[in-house]
Amino acid sequence: MPLSDEEKKRLAELEQQLESEDPRLAASLSGKGRQPGAGWKLSFGAKLMLVGAVLLLFSISTNISVLSVIGLVTLLAGMFRMATDWVRRN
Repeated sequence: MPLSDEEKKRLAELEQQLESEDPRLAASLSGKGRQPGAGWKLSFGAKLMLVGAVLLLFSISTNISVLSVIGLVTLLAGMFRMATDWVRRN
């Protein structure tokens, strides 16, 4: 069922009111604020954790203790970086 002219007019007024009161919310609801191809991204801390976990697993399977230490330190550094980023955002 199509909208009447009066309903279209009221929706346009509501849209303008929303854009004036909260432009960020209006942009996110309309999709104008999103860039094409912008999906989720791994933070630097998450990448460090991933590299550290891979190093740790590889070193355990090959019995190389030096890599175990490097992997553990990298994993912990990634966790620390993610925690500090979270505290900074909140």
